[in-house]
Amino acid sequence: MYITRQVHFNAAHRLYNPSRSRLWNERIYGPCANRNGHGHNYVVEVKVSGAVDPITGMVCNLGDLDGFMRREVVARFDQVRGLSPGGLLTRIHGDLHLGQLLRIDTGWVILDFEGEPDRTAAERRQLSSPLRDVAAMLRSFDYAAAAAIIERTAPDSAEAEILRGYGEAWADANRDAFWSSYLEAIGSQPILPAPGPSLVLRRAFEVQKAVYEIGYELGHRPSWVPIPLRFLLRGANA
Repeated sequence: MYITRQVHFNAAHRLYNPSRSRLWNERIYGPCANRNGHGHNYVVEVKVSGAVDPITGMVCNLGDLDGFMRREVVARFDQVRGLSPGGLLTRIHGDLHLGQLLRIDTGWVILDFEGEPDRTAAERRQLSSPLRDVAAMLRSFDYAAAAAIIERTAPDSAEAEILRGYGEAWADANRDAFWSSYLEAIGSQPILPAPGPSLVLRRAFEVQKAVYEIGYELGHRPSWVPIPLRFLLRGANA
């Protein structure tokens, strides 16, 4: 039996340079090129499955499920709605993670610039916050640690639980190092909002990415669903 909760979001933006032609704006901004701005609607679904409790007739406590949705999904995006405009939109990679990188003697090389395979070419060309790529990279540190444990241990074993603690500590340390180094490299450039809003926006993109990952894993690798789910249950605060 399943119980599903939906949360609906909407957001508006204006991507249009009035000093340029309509064709230029459409080439740069794609479907979002609208002189008056436009909006997007989003739906986030959280589905819980399990055995029915013989006494309550429920799969889970609905109050607990609604509380989880408010804390770990709605609150993240409510914080974003309260932010003042800041930072720049730019071309982004769209699918940046550790698997796209190669370590060489002189540093790091990005191997693949295809972007998110499920998006159209026009969607991949759309400008966005560089924090989307940052969030995707930070999520990949969690994946690197968790996937190594999944591939080497039984999922419900005591050994796996112990190693998950070590893996999360490793991922958190590397996430912090990456974020600190990224901010240091950006310096005073206006590409990001102020430090506080940047962190709020980064965390919202991480939640968005983790929700996407759950849907992807359900369709391709169900045994890996606990990786993004564990991140969300931890509070996405690392």
